[in-house]
Amino acid sequence: MIKYRCSSSAIRVLTPYTAQKAHLDGLFSQSQQTANIQVSSVFASQGSEADFIVLSTVRSLPKRDLMDTPSRKWMRDHFGFISDEHQMNVALTRAKHGLVIVGNSNLLALHSMWRNLLAHYKQDGCFIENWID
Repeated sequence: MIKYRCSSSAIRVLTPYTAQKAHLDGLFSQSQQTANIQVSSVFASQGSEADFIVLSTVRSLPKRDLMDTPSRKWMRDHFGFISDEHQMNVALTRAKHGLVIVGNSNLLALHSMWRNLLAHYKQDGCFIENWID
């Protein structure tokens, strides 16, 4: 986003985990270009908005480790916080102008809420797979 002249102060990164928040705060503070990017937990972002949100879903697994029909226990063990639909609703509704979701779409598609959201974004041409710039 910064590459395309979006002000870093207009960007907020949301993560479900405080350890990732601390890690990202440290990384962003090392560069003047990213020092103004706000990082917060999804929980702490309730009631606030930002022009642009980057949501990190954090969890990932190689495709070979994914289950075709995962059990509830498998889902609890491998999805964690991102399976909490209330908290994900909070995360997905904080952006005023743009939302970027970073995650493993193969894993996310195992959960009905995420599967429906991914299908919607694909249908609207808003889904980029394996994107690295």
